[in-house]
Amino acid sequence: MSGEQNAPETIFDLVADMEASINRVDVWAKAFQAVAAPENRIDPEVIDVMADALEELGDRLKFKFRRAFEMARDLEEGRKGNP
Repeated sequence: MSGEQNAPETIFDLVADMEASINRVDVWAKAFQAVAAPENRIDPEVIDVMADALEELGDRLKFKFRRAFEMARDLEEGRKGNP
């Protein structure tokens, strides 16, 4: 996954980088609503491609969230250890 290779260095960068992916989730939801409309007949292969893209988006978000969470936890633990 390319997000792991170019991971931002700060918590702020990780969270800010997640914003575009979070916004894409809303776009994907709207796309699936359109696909689910009764008048649409979508080829299953198209749905599979959409599902793959959504899965990749979820993987990127999970990676960035875990990394930001770990960094925030380490920072908080450092603060507790250094009053």
